[in-house]
Amino acid sequence: MDDFSRLSSRGAIYAESEAYSGEALINPMIEARYRNISSGLVTLERHVIIGTGTSIMLGVKIGEGTAVGSMPLVNRILDA
Repeated sequence: MDDFSRLSSRGAIYAESEAYSGEALINPMIEARYRNISSGLVTLERHVIIGTGTSIMLGVKIGEGTAVGSMPLVNRILDA
């Protein structure tokens, strides 16, 4: 999160996720070699406002000055 950016209540930022395809085990108690974990940097640039209940997925960049409304799923790059 860069300067002056804001994440409202019940917002969630996911920088890591497991594959639920059935080809790997899922659970934080399982050794990493048996799991299929994806991760990616999430970036909120300056003056970004994220509404209540927003879910932001891994690998997303939200550009400077972007406003995201309440309850969306953000799964791609957003530019202002």
